[in-house]
Amino acid sequence: MARSGNASGQIAALSDGQSFGSLTQSVRADSLRGKRVRFTAWVKTREVGQPGSQNGASLWMRVDGGGGSLGFDNMSTRSVRGTSDWTRHSIVLDVPDDAVGILLGMLLNSTGDAWVDDATLEI
Repeated sequence: MARSGNASGQIAALSDGQSFGSLTQSVRADSLRGKRVRFTAWVKTREVGQPGSQNGASLWMRVDGGGGSLGFDNMSTRSVRGTSDWTRHSIVLDVPDDAVGILLGMLLNSTGDAWVDDATLEI
């Protein structure tokens, strides 16, 4: 199931007991240091989350350097729950001068299925 093209990424909970799954990409921060970056992707969900749960499907991005995390956002307060059609989501983080790498992707911290497509990382 793709929003555009022939393929998309998918995370599927195989059982109610599964608690977490992630698709991850890493990039070097060399050319992005001192800049603000935006990670944007389209997300689609099917039966994500349980009633009353704050868990869901989310984009996430982390900037690493100096032996730890320099910036992080996992949409924890704005995750996608339920069944939804393709919706555009974005995360914006500053990349400090001492950044080494950036990790980004989609996570599913819930039951259900989630797809990601047409992802971009831009200054």
